[in-house]
Amino acid sequence: MRDAGEAGVEWAEQHPHGCGYVDVQSLRVDGVDLKGRMRLVHPDDDNSEDRTVGR
Repeated sequence: MRDAGEAGVEWAEQHPHGCGYVDVQSLRVDGVDLKGRMRLVHPDDDNSEDRTVGR
């Protein structure tokens, strides 16, 4: 975990239950499920635990 400084402390105080998430069950375009092709990436740093961007 990285230190977010004062902004991180403020966020934690405003969100005492932590972060949320979305569990993608399917991703369909014109009836074709593309979820199997989706990859979770971390384009802005080397944090391999970051799964905020699906490509």
